[in-house]
Amino acid sequence: MRKKQDRRTDYAFIWTMWVPFKVNFFLWRVWKMKIPTDDNLEKMKIQVVSRSWCCDEKKEETTSHIFLTASLANKLWRQFANFAGLRMKGMHLQQLIIEWWKFNTSPQLQRVMRAMPAIIIKLVKTLYPWIHLESNLWPDIAMTLKWYTPKLHYHSVLWKPPDTHRLKCNTNGASKGNPGLSSYGFCLRNSHENLIYARAAGVGTTTNTKAEAVAIHEALEYCWENRLRKVIIETDSLYLMKMIRGLWKIPWDLVERGEIIRKSSIFSEKAIMLQTY
Repeated sequence: MRKKQDRRTDYAFIWTMWVPFKVNFFLWRVWKMKIPTDDNLEKMKIQVVSRSWCCDEKKEETTSHIFLTASLANKLWRQFANFAGLRMKGMHLQQLIIEWWKFNTSPQLQRVMRAMPAIIIKLVKTLYPWIHLESNLWPDIAMTLKWYTPKLHYHSVLWKPPDTHRLKCNTNGASKGNPGLSSYGFCLRNSHENLIYARAAGVGTTTNTKAEAVAIHEALEYCWENRLRKVIIETDSLYLMKMIRGLWKIPWDLVERGEIIRKSSIFSEKAIMLQTY
């Protein structure tokens, strides 16, 4: 009933018969900018603290950075581009892929050239992007990746008691499935680490973030009703702390909880200190 769309050249290059389907499909997602990197999540109004872990430059995580400008990705592109005689300086990701697709060579080699962007992107996705390579030679790169063993990093988080004459209230919310069956809990302890009060309850089917918001709100309500003013609210949600302090906007998925966050903001300004651990 409807008119068939005109055949797109870029899609014809992406969906090639001699490349595995999952590789083609991943390249299509990269081409359409549908990879869940931080820059794409922000376009969906999902606020995150962006940090790319594929290099030590502490840059924002973007699709272009992960698959082109990061150290390992850039070395892979340059390694293959040097063999093919391609110049990639100043190009963004899609321009570079098009250059590979349209490279003028023999029909036999054209298949390889058209498949190379998908292969390189798949290598960047599959292998460890945070490896520091000492050589630009492909045999050395392959050997390094073959024998690479990742280092384990850990960070110890300890509960610290509050100062004398203060209380500390730890809050948390959890969701089984996100969204799914959710619950919240909070507890108050004094400077001697003694438990003063604790509460936990279910909140139905919701998301982890909403459960965290309910936990903070219920804790603040309890402190306010019982005239507890010298209280430190401690949460593991940097996301909610930023919203309560007015540094981040409340996203659309928390609109129904917006009043909770605004009330929490008023309470924290009047009497209570809010922090994360």
